[in-house]
Amino acid sequence: DLKSGEVRHDVELFAVAGAGAMHARNNPASPTPAVVGGRLVASFGSHGVGCVDVSTGKVLWRSDKFKIDYETGAGSSLVPYKGRVILTCDGADAQYVVALEAATGEVAWKASRDGAAKKVANERRSFSTPLVITVGKQDQVVIPGAQCVYGYDPDTGKELWRVTYTGFSNVPRPVFADGLVIVSTGYF
Repeated sequence: DLKSGEVRHDVELFAVAGAGAMHARNNPASPTPAVVGGRLVASFGSHGVGCVDVSTGKVLWRSDKFKIDYETGAGSSLVPYKGRVILTCDGADAQYVVALEAATGEVAWKASRDGAAKKVANERRSFSTPLVITVGKQDQVVIPGAQCVYGYDPDTGKELWRVTYTGFSNVPRPVFADGLVIVSTGYF
């Protein structure tokens, strides 16, 4: 409760025996949840994604479909967009981005990210949070990954553009200013 500070809901979305491999500077709570239309959607990396009604605390859905090997724990946060959340899944074994319907958890679209496919496993990972921008009158979601940054149509998942670079294990969110997208290329 914002006024009293009392706990209004104490909800367990997932019970996990162990967090798995984790970087010393990471923890299972690194991804920030997103609120969309009265629903809080939280990602716990490969342990699952879940949704809670913020008014009642009722668990609306859970999904454990997005298991990938982050090697050091998840880091990307969910980004809300028009009743959906966009989730980046860039692990050592698979790289993709997915948009989920916040109301149901159903996949609205999924886009493969093949820019790092030929690299060794630990150079395919990335942990950057997506950024939604508007260029002209078109929304785009910009998501750095290992070896390149991608721009997608956030309504369909269609890849609009990509720029390759040398780098992986990206963490910082991109910045958009004065018509420029600025990204960190991570380790190289």
